[in-house]
Amino acid sequence: MSFKVYNAYKLVSERDPWQVLWEIQDRARNEVRKRLKAAYWDMMCDLDLESPEYKRWLAQGDPDWKARLRAVRTTLHAEAKENATSSLRSTYDLDVNIAVSPYKGSVYLRAFCDGISIIGGSLNFLRKHPELKDFHYQNSTDRPKNVSAKEWKQREVVWEALCNPADDSIRHVTLDVCSYSYLWKVDPHVELGRKYQKTPPKFPSKTERRLEKLRTRTKLRSNGSGFVVTIDGHEYSAKPLSLEGDPSEAVWALTGHLEDGLPRTLSEVIDRLEYLGLPPFLQRVVDKHSNPEE
Repeated sequence: MSFKVYNAYKLVSERDPWQVLWEIQDRARNEVRKRLKAAYWDMMCDLDLESPEYKRWLAQGDPDWKARLRAVRTTLHAEAKENATSSLRSTYDLDVNIAVSPYKGSVYLRAFCDGISIIGGSLNFLRKHPELKDFHYQNSTDRPKNVSAKEWKQREVVWEALCNPADDSIRHVTLDVCSYSYLWKVDPHVELGRKYQKTPPKFPSKTERRLEKLRTRTKLRSNGSGFVVTIDGHEYSAKPLSLEGDPSEAVWALTGHLEDGLPRTLSEVIDRLEYLGLPPFLQRVVDKHSNPEE
């Protein structure tokens, strides 16, 4: 039977293990807060300004930024609450914890944090923690080249023992990092409200927002009045044909690998670059959807 233990570690510190674990828990909660702040900003930028929740706060006299902040908080808490009782994966899965298992004089950890969550990656720092050693195991593939056969066997013995539900002598402790019930402690909306009260944020336009997202997914750099994007080793250059007026309303040209340089709007340029950045099978899906009769 296939047996896999991912994101697993062995504590190799000379210090009091509980001291190390408390420090890890504190660091993990700070990582969660950092990602929640980023999630708030993303959701505030992408908020549907026709949504009833946003309009409700706006009608009560809130400035734009505050209405967005409150609307996002309402959405985040509602989605997290719904996810807490669901078995489906969700970007609002806020369950983050670390299982701690003592075994024959050593301490082993398993990290749990869904990568698709808005706080995904909160435990990635464990991979480079100086007092932890990677100790993952699976029997459905060859062992890593940097792990000896003896150690791989040791990992098998350890994890089969620790994951044996029939052995009542095995004990585990869970370090809770975050969950829906803990959200009130790590929710940064009050901190963000104070920050924005002093310096109200300027939200990007839809086009600027799309460029921001494109920058995170590709190698994008400014080039004079335009920009250059590298996708799959190919370089594409986008430039406005006129420097007057709003760039989002100007006529642009996209040149590069197999591109024709024909006039386009900036939105159409971004559409094309997003398409080029898709895997081939998704490009085929888009093509089929765009040309249903073919």
